[in-house]
Amino acid sequence: QANARIIASALDELGISYRTLEEGGIVSPVTDISVDYRKPVRFDDMLEIGIDVAKYTGVKLELVYSIYNKTGNELAADATSSHCFIKDSRVVSLKKARPELDQRIKERIGGDL
Repeated sequence: QANARIIASALDELGISYRTLEEGGIVSPVTDISVDYRKPVRFDDMLEIGIDVAKYTGVKLELVYSIYNKTGNELAADATSSHCFIKDSRVVSLKKARPELDQRIKERIGGDL
């Protein structure tokens, strides 16, 4: 469920509702994830997670994360995740399946990455 919230938050920042994708029959599962832990965090530490788009091809979306420990004033971890777009059990291109969403992503990130 946390992964679903992360991709939903990232898409929200791009101006796209994950619910809109789902209502159109498209889901965006995690295909790969990697975390580089730098410093430990404690239960009560306040964390800030920055999310940016590293790459977008229409078929694949790669996100990068910076997990910053605001309490300890230090970078706690870096992470990346890769996502694809699936409709009817097949990988699809947003360029073809939802060109208006593809265009919105490109406008927000400044074109293809």
